Amino acid sequence: ALASLNAPLRLGALISGESLVNDGSAMVVFFVFYQHKDAGEAVVLFLRLVFGAVAMAIAGLIVLQFTLTKTRNATIELLLILGIVYGAYFGCSLDEVNFSGILCTVMIGFGIAARGTSWITPTNYHWIHKIIGFISSLFVDAVFMIAGVEACFLLIDGGETTVDGRELEDSTIIG
Repeated sequence: ALASLNAPLRLGALISGESLVNDGSAMVVFFVFYQHKDAGEAVVLFLRLVFGAVAMAIAGLIVLQFTLTKTRNATIELLLILGIVYGAYFGCSLDEVNFSGILCTVMIGFGIAARGTSWITPTNYHWIHKIIGFISSLFVDAVFMIAGVEACFLLIDGGETTVDGRELEDSTIIG
């Protein structure tokens, strides 16, 4: 829709980024209220999820800046970006850490968009952008597919959403 109005590509990116921050914030608020009924504990968890995610994102961006400026190989640059992004998400999700992986990933994305493009070799930038776009579309499709399967199990099992490999194989919907 924005392209038909000849709007700048950066405006579309800003709108998408704002949407991701909203999604990440909604998940943080959901987990805070889902896990804690006491207001004091809820505030502490909220601050931990948000500020921990920001700290992890800053650490990831520092590592990216240091490593990306040392290489000019497109494959290595791509693997460094993916490794830091998904490594930070995984690290945030550990029970011992318990930061918001979603917010951390979004913050790293903002950091790369704001400053990180100068860290990537200009001749590699387009290729890396295309590969990351393809990977992100695969993950979006996978999330919606999993949500659809979970919704089917909710309808079939009357609320039981535990899905393991055996239940998936035995499902009349899938097989």
